[in-house]
Amino acid sequence: MTRKEYYEKNKKEVKQKRKEYKEKNEELVREQRKAQGKRYRAKHQKEIKEYADKNRKELLIYAQNYRDSHEETKLDAKIRSAKSYQNNKQQILINQKEYRKTHKEKNQQWHHNYMARKKNNGSFIALDFSKLKKLLGNHCLGCWATDKKLTVDHIIPLSKGGTNFIYNIQPLCKSCNSKKSAYYPIPI
Repeated sequence: MTRKEYYEKNKKEVKQKRKEYKEKNEELVREQRKAQGKRYRAKHQKEIKEYADKNRKELLIYAQNYRDSHEETKLDAKIRSAKSYQNNKQQILINQKEYRKTHKEKNQQWHHNYMARKKNNGSFIALDFSKLKKLLGNHCLGCWATDKKLTVDHIIPLSKGGTNFIYNIQPLCKSCNSKKSAYYPIPI
């Protein structure tokens, strides 16, 4: 008798044994499924990417419907996250402070984007600003100094209705940026 024939003949018993095994060895089964998933994804990486690219809209709709139908789970996750934050608040704040020290340019870019989002005026990334500095010869456009650290300056200030897109940004040293303040580059 083949496996298939045995299964067809003893379907209920086989299902019951599988269920009991899964309940007894829940952790082992979970680990086996994880490993199986990793192997499958590694083997079929190209097909998975093609499928995701081809069915992007459907997958996004499915994900949104899933999130909408699992509001309680999302709420539980938020509660767990809040509790975890409270339990580890000091360490999280230390890590954040350390990150800001080591990634000053990203932090500066984040702050500019945050202020622009408050006004709904666009954003740029640190890489864009680095490319702009390189394109303009890594010098301040106010005093033409090359030995000073360059900061982000908005040609038309955010307070005067300017955007935070890269085309409204220029590199200036701190002193030139302070002198310019929130004025237009050319008196109008």
